[in-house]
Amino acid sequence: MAISIALAQKRVMASNGQTGDIDIASTQTVKLNTATLALFKVYGDVFLKAIEDSIKRNNVSASGYLVNNIKVPIYEDGSGLSIYMPDYYNFPNKGVKGVKSHKNAPNSPFQYKTYGMPKKARDGLKKYISSGRAKVTTVQKTNDKALGIGREKKGIDLMETKVNTLVYLIKKYGIKATNYFDEAIAEVQKNLTPDLLELVGLTIIVQVGKPKKK
Repeated sequence: MAISIALAQKRVMASNGQTGDIDIASTQTVKLNTATLALFKVYGDVFLKAIEDSIKRNNVSASGYLVNNIKVPIYEDGSGLSIYMPDYYNFPNKGVKGVKSHKNAPNSPFQYKTYGMPKKARDGLKKYISSGRAKVTTVQKTNDKALGIGREKKGIDLMETKVNTLVYLIKKYGIKATNYFDEAIAEVQKNLTPDLLELVGLTIIVQVGKPKKK
C-alpha cells in the first residue's frame, strides 16, 4: 500500500494535464494548503481502496452495502479528510460478544443483550440466505423454538424459520472480530504521516479516529 509523495504529486499533476516534478522545498509559488490538499485528494482514494479491499478480504459484508457506502471527503482548505461509514461499521471490526458466549470477540466493547433483531437487519439476512452463502439448518434436536421446532403448526414459512435460526445463532455467539478497519487505516497511515512530514517539513500529528456516522 506504499505511496510516496513523488507519486502523489505526479498523480495530481497528471490529472491536471501536467508533467514533471514539483519541487515543494524550493518554490514559493505553491502554497502549503494547496500542496496538502493535493496530497489528501490522493490519499482519500488510497483510504477508500484500502478499506474496500479489507472488507472483501475479511468477508465482512455479504450484501455489499458496507463497501458501497464509504465516503472519504477532503477538506477544501487542505487540512485533512474524513471517513464516513454506516453506523454498524465497527461491529464486524471489533466484533460483538454474544448473549451466551464471548469467544468470538472476547475484547469487544459491544455485546448483545437480547435475541431480537430489527426488520431491516432481518431483511438483510434473508438476502444473505437467498444468495446461497449462508447454509442454515433449521431442524435440530432441541426444545429451542428459535431453531424451527414446531414451525409448521405456527404457520411460519421455511425462509422465516431460517432467518430466526440465523438471528438466534448470531445473538447467542456474537460476531467475530476481524479488525478489517483498524488494519486498513494503520496500513495507509504509516505512509501518509511520512509523506506529510516530507511535504511541509514540520512535525504533524495525523489522527484517524472512528468514522463519522452517515
